[in-house]
Amino acid sequence: MARFRGVKIYYQTITEESSRNGDFDKTGEWDEISCDTVLEVMDVFQGYNSVEPSSSQFHKGIWYTTIDPEKDDAYYRKGVEKYYTLHLKGFDEEEERAVYRALFPTRANPVRKRNPVKTEKFYYYINQDERGEFYADIRDEKDHTIVEIDTEYAQFLSDEGVRLHDIRSVWAYFGALGDIPKNGVLLKGN
Repeated sequence: MARFRGVKIYYQTITEESSRNGDFDKTGEWDEISCDTVLEVMDVFQGYNSVEPSSSQFHKGIWYTTIDPEKDDAYYRKGVEKYYTLHLKGFDEEEERAVYRALFPTRANPVRKRNPVKTEKFYYYINQDERGEFYADIRDEKDHTIVEIDTEYAQFLSDEGVRLHDIRSVWAYFGALGDIPKNGVLLKGN
């Protein structure tokens, strides 16, 4: 049997009574979503809006909890708050780190007072996107191109799940590959 690779989602509900007791009303498994790539994981996370990590520092096995309760019928009629925790399963440490970095770029690269790390800026330029032709590049602060994306490469990236007009998606992909260093940030160039 193949090992599960994806996101396991659990839920916790809080009622007024359980809140007074300092506990959850109910907890349990909610869903399992298979994911092959970090970008597919990011798509799952987008469906859960804002999340917070279980730790302020990355470590293997970190999980994520929704910040705001789900606004469903039970919330509006009975005041039941439902939160979700999302756990990555079957990913190696570098893949988990790529998810953490994509969600929390400033936390993933903390600046320490004694040894500040200079954040490197990179710029994403979409130079052509019309009539089936695409050309973009990523440049460093000195305007040197470090990645070129032509029409053929753009098709490959799209097949991999990279959304070429979404800077976070581009950053997550090339950051995971190491083209953008750990202390790097990707900004729109045009």
